[in-house]
Amino acid sequence: MIENPIMPLRGPDRVRKRPNVLFGSNDGEGVAHALALLVKLFALEGRLGNCSCLTITLSPDGSIALESRDTGFAMEDSATWQEIFTRLQPGSQLWDESFSQALAAEQSRLYGRSEPVPAKLLAPIMPFFDLAVVQMASQWMRVESVRHGTLSTLSFRNGYPDGEMTVTPTDAPTGTAIRFRPAPEIFTELSPSLPLLRRFLWKAADEAPGLRCILRIN
Repeated sequence: MIENPIMPLRGPDRVRKRPNVLFGSNDGEGVAHALALLVKLFALEGRLGNCSCLTITLSPDGSIALESRDTGFAMEDSATWQEIFTRLQPGSQLWDESFSQALAAEQSRLYGRSEPVPAKLLAPIMPFFDLAVVQMASQWMRVESVRHGTLSTLSFRNGYPDGEMTVTPTDAPTGTAIRFRPAPEIFTELSPSLPLLRRFLWKAADEAPGLRCILRIN
């Protein structure tokens, strides 16, 4: 009989207690790897023609902002997006049918496709797993999307939703913004390694020739 069985981690602890496994380290290089996962999303947008410019801003308090003023995510009236940022799903084979269908419909709206994308193709097309991983490793995260005069906002704190999605009218330009602060109890350094980050940005630009990456350090 095993007296001290290994207890499986639940919820955000699956990420927060294993930063070295998921990000390679828990210092500035780990933060750079976490940020690179989000950059991959915008690079994908660039390859699909939905993102021509990505601005990354590093602030003195350790918070990081990624902003694109092209096609915004279609988040209006969709609980699916809260699922995306809070569920670790490494492959479409693990999704139930209803969740897969919801993601397929969201994917079609997001990229303006006339036909739904098959659920089995969603995993390589959209890095949902990466979004949840970074969110769970953050002290807080705020996701905003502006489309058709509507601002949709999701907020998270310490790996969990911080309230429901809000949808409000706005005159702001169309686009998507993801702002977050790496959790100080997870990372020993909150600022990403700049040499490593620049390498990731060059790679993103190579993969999406139409994407321009701007790095700002406040």
